[in-house]
Amino acid sequence: MKIVTSVMRYSVYAKRLFQLCAFCLAILTPLTACSDMKTIKWREEVKLASGQMIIVERAEDYRLVGEPGAGTGWLFDYERIRTVLPPLSGEIAWEGRLTPLALDIASDGTVYLVAVVANAAGRKEYSLPDGINHVAFKYAGNNQWQRVPVTTVPHEFRPNLMADTWSLFIKQRSTTDFVDLALKAKVDSNPRIDSRFRKWPTQ
Repeated sequence: MKIVTSVMRYSVYAKRLFQLCAFCLAILTPLTACSDMKTIKWREEVKLASGQMIIVERAEDYRLVGEPGAGTGWLFDYERIRTVLPPLSGEIAWEGRLTPLALDIASDGTVYLVAVVANAAGRKEYSLPDGINHVAFKYAGNNQWQRVPVTTVPHEFRPNLMADTWSLFIKQRSTTDFVDLALKAKVDSNPRIDSRFRKWPTQ
């Protein structure tokens, strides 16, 4: 009787352990899927305020978000850019949880970058209160950037980097690895683009 009782208890225990493992698997699987990341890379033709043309290498990380039964989607997470600017400035790079809108050189040779907050993580990282959406940087050399007031950015600067990257690479699922001025103008002509991606407050 003792052996039979022990076997029965073991069977009950094994069944409960199996149920627990199945439950944990069901819970963890969606979480694992939601942590998926993908990186999109491309080269982009950019026109400076001086009329000079440069090529900017860009890469964006997207994170898969969503809940079971509610669908999933790709959310912008991080960006990296790299380029070689005209003589004296040389090769520069920047990265962060913002979407860059403009990269340009002032008449005195100072390089500026203007970016817009694209998610809650970026707003928190750069301590941006509600209603303030843009961050400006001045290149300090050796791939170091100094944050400066947006009001110090030269007034002649305009957005020259593609803003609606999500529509091109996520919604339209484009696989292009080169964005010229014509394609960029077409993508960013979308009237539904948030106005904060078209200009910053001092323009």
